[in-house]
Amino acid sequence: MARDSEFETILVGIPTRDRPEHLAALLGTLFFQTYQRFDVLIVDSGSKPAKSSDQVQRVVNILGIDHTVTFIRVQAAGFSSVVPTNRLIMEAVDREYDWLFKIDDDHILPPNTLMKLLGDAKRKEKEHPDSEVVISGVTPWAHKVWEGASGPLDGRKSIAHEPLSYFKEETSENGVTKKYSMVVGHFDRYETEELVETQFPSAANFLIRPKVPILWADIGPRCLWADVIWFLQLKCFLGYNFYVNTGIDIWHMVASTGGCRDGQFDYVKGTEVEEKLRGRELDRFITKYESLIWQK
Repeated sequence: MARDSEFETILVGIPTRDRPEHLAALLGTLFFQTYQRFDVLIVDSGSKPAKSSDQVQRVVNILGIDHTVTFIRVQAAGFSSVVPTNRLIMEAVDREYDWLFKIDDDHILPPNTLMKLLGDAKRKEKEHPDSEVVISGVTPWAHKVWEGASGPLDGRKSIAHEPLSYFKEETSENGVTKKYSMVVGHFDRYETEELVETQFPSAANFLIRPKVPILWADIGPRCLWADVIWFLQLKCFLGYNFYVNTGIDIWHMVASTGGCRDGQFDYVKGTEVEEKLRGRELDRFITKYESLIWQK
């Protein structure tokens, strides 16, 4: 795609694993973005190349008329998206894009997604020129997996808390050891469109400047809480600010297979040994850097 210094370019980065039909649907929503200065990079860790799917390839053939669409195959640990996400960050740096928009492969973008997120990010950069920003949209669930997951038939909510997503302190049974639970506000839809601060944005979709010196870390076959620890490292060590635009509904299609799951009932996370270990590490990190995490 031709470059023009007057406009900033976005690399739409998509990690994918064995979900060609969902990937094709996501790519289809890129046709209708009101901001069209983007290219697409798909980092594929699946058992079968996504680009071998007729459905995916036909969408790519058309999307490729006006945009560069690239596939990269990588090997990841189990179902983890850490390696694909890190590759997206590094490729965006090497290819000198102004922004990276990371989006999971089983989501649907409204037409104003890139335009609104970019406008939000640039406005916040002007307000806080000495800090970096990460902006997400909300991610309601198109298939209601459990009670509390906002589905298509649920009404919109009012914004009850800022930051929108945050950590809540709990007390262990001995009454001494601190433990934190996550309150995720970006799974819902909201009555008003506001740019709300958050202690952690959505890992499923976020816009960021691709110059991050800290990459995701992985210890096992799924990446539960790897994204949260990474976001907290950006905030505590590099002074990043996080926001969610409550007016951008990026629907999570909740694919029953592929990605980090292989069966329709495999939605519960936190049961694997490595996931429990990372959960303890997250709790230790929050305890150590508590003042920086709550600092505005």
